[in-house]
Amino acid sequence: MPGVGLISLFLVSLILPLAEGQQLGWPTWIILLLFASVPLLGVFVLYERRRTDAGADPLVDMDLFKHRSFAVGMPLVILYYVGASGLFFTFVLFLQSGLGFSPIDSGLAFAAINTGFITASLLGPRLIPRLGNRLLSLAYVLQAAGLIWTMFTVTSYGTGLTLYELAAPLIVFGLGAGFALSPLLGIILSGVPSQDVGAASGVVSTSIQIGNTVGISLFGLLFYRFLSSQLSSTPISYLDSFKLTLPFLIIPSISSFLIVFLLTQHRARQIIHAWRPDR
Repeated sequence: MPGVGLISLFLVSLILPLAEGQQLGWPTWIILLLFASVPLLGVFVLYERRRTDAGADPLVDMDLFKHRSFAVGMPLVILYYVGASGLFFTFVLFLQSGLGFSPIDSGLAFAAINTGFITASLLGPRLIPRLGNRLLSLAYVLQAAGLIWTMFTVTSYGTGLTLYELAAPLIVFGLGAGFALSPLLGIILSGVPSQDVGAASGVVSTSIQIGNTVGISLFGLLFYRFLSSQLSSTPISYLDSFKLTLPFLIIPSISSFLIVFLLTQHRARQIIHAWRPDR
């Protein structure tokens, strides 16, 4: 199917340069390939639009994007997984390769994130009836605050950083992540007709994979770019590289916070019945 070929070409042209560009020294062909990803995505969208309008069987039903909840929710999903996967990838490199944490100690650091995440996931459905889409705004504020707090903690303690200093900011980030992910699927599907829910869920699943891949490739590229500019691979160089990467990791949270304002409060409250814990 041409649609599969086009989306595959788009992903290769986007991911390959991000993953291999630094190692290959950014030759001309890899830069051109990266720039080609934009028109390839445009061609894919146009092709799927024509198939949708013709009543054919498109790979992605473009009519789904006529629903505001879906059109606004999809970027939120992608940004969420871009930021989360980028943080997890660079954070574990910083802890284990930079600070010499054991896999168990690194796992405990991620356990702090999961503590906040699980807590927020349990509280989220109970807060949606009161806050509506403001819960998402709160989520992205907490994510950004946790990352900023992590940045100041890393800067303050340097290579003497321990799990005790990291626990609090990581829990705050986890709370934000849990409050963000908990209502997202409900918001995306709230305006989609019931007969199109299956197709919409498939697009969401694919977007999650794209977000994960782009996040690891993009922030991995940034991290190793900063690391390669150091004179040697020492704990200090890993520390500096992670500190330089953290401000970029905050961008998805800030962008998501702004995108939430495109959702109407009325639309956000339509998901209440699907999430009420007493049902």
